Amino acid sequence: MNPLEPNDPLWNLLGKAREVKVRGNFVQNVVRAARQEPQKQPTWLEWLTTLPWFKPVALATAAVAVAAVALWPSATAPQAVSEPQVAAVAPVSAEDAELIQLAESMPMMPLEAVNEMNALLAMDDTSAMTDRELAFLLY
Repeated sequence: MNPLEPNDPLWNLLGKAREVKVRGNFVQNVVRAARQEPQKQPTWLEWLTTLPWFKPVALATAAVAVAAVALWPSATAPQAVSEPQVAAVAPVSAEDAELIQLAESMPMMPLEAVNEMNALLAMDDTSAMTDRELAFLLY
């Protein structure tokens, strides 16, 4: 059955409903109920956004920030290449030279060596370690 037909049972039932009459003090009751409803205090940010000068200040701040980012020299900008300066190097002792040579001969630490390093770090007595193991811990 089509719900828009005049003989629809729903329309017939609605036609039998009694008429609703609004009391004379309806508006006063609604206003009283609204006043008695607890009001939520706005947070400081909600209060700040209601101020009339907030939007212009926020827009100006955003514009200054965008301009600063656009005008700030970036780290990716090409830099002028100058001649490298050579610093005076102090002579290296024989012991330091041996450690440097040992460290340079060692390959980069693979992920499997992490467990070996943890085992070496957990040792209390380092006197039993070889030079290679000590260099592994130091470098």
